[in-house]
Amino acid sequence: MKNRWRNLTWILSGILAFSCALSACGTPMDPVTQSLQGEWADVNSSAVLEISGRTLRIQTGSWSEKFPFEIRNANGTNYIVSPEGSYGFEMMSEIRIGEDGALTAYEMVLDGDSREFRFVRREDLEKEKEIVDLSEDAPKTIESRDIEMFSLTFSVSARHSYDLGDEWPHGRYSWTIDKDGDGSYEMQFSISGPSYIIAQFSDTVTEEYVRGLADLIAQENIAANNGYYRKNNVDADDYSLYVDYASGENLVIRAEGNAADECILPLESLLAYAAQQDIMPEGY
Repeated sequence: MKNRWRNLTWILSGILAFSCALSACGTPMDPVTQSLQGEWADVNSSAVLEISGRTLRIQTGSWSEKFPFEIRNANGTNYIVSPEGSYGFEMMSEIRIGEDGALTAYEMVLDGDSREFRFVRREDLEKEKEIVDLSEDAPKTIESRDIEMFSLTFSVSARHSYDLGDEWPHGRYSWTIDKDGDGSYEMQFSISGPSYIIAQFSDTVTEEYVRGLADLIAQENIAANNGYYRKNNVDADDYSLYVDYASGENLVIRAEGNAADECILPLESLLAYAAQQDIMPEGY
């Protein structure tokens, strides 16, 4: 009799386990939903996703909430979305299931910076934060002084001051020079924040000015780091420098995520040269 009850207990346990793999309407989970079960940690914050059955729990800071969800495919990409007519989950957007297995979303805010979420399995969290070196073996000297395209982007913030002086405000910096078909050069320079513009300059510059920039690049030996590219998957400000020359030579230096915490570019010298033009508004 005891063995009979023991066998019945095993059978009931098996039925219960099988039931946990069914949806509320009694149909089995699809393979995508099944693969998502368990806990996911955000690379960029302490936020956590917990997926159990077809219920998603989001915890970020002191806020925690559970939501029903479904899988929806759009143009070959799967998304975790709300079945209630809204794609997002209150403060978080719909969640994209990436080809690399990560779950990505963004914070839904009306104004200001919207942070990004990148959820991975907790056991993969440290690997995501590792800085990888993807540098290419590019020439370390540039012979030409004839620039056809110049592009420099970076951000100045409390985290990334790069030892620049107070005259350079926090914001996203973009400086470009393009050679037009008629041989003239168009320069644009801007500093912007999440919802504001600090500086906006656009004008033609002389060939002598552009050649002087090429000379500065040579004097600072920037090409010694040509091909430099380091990154990790943390959502942080990046920086990049792209220069194309008439000779076909080019210069590429970039860093993303935590790799951008230190900048190998001589930003102070480059900004001082940019400032030879009237790039900043009154008061700066």
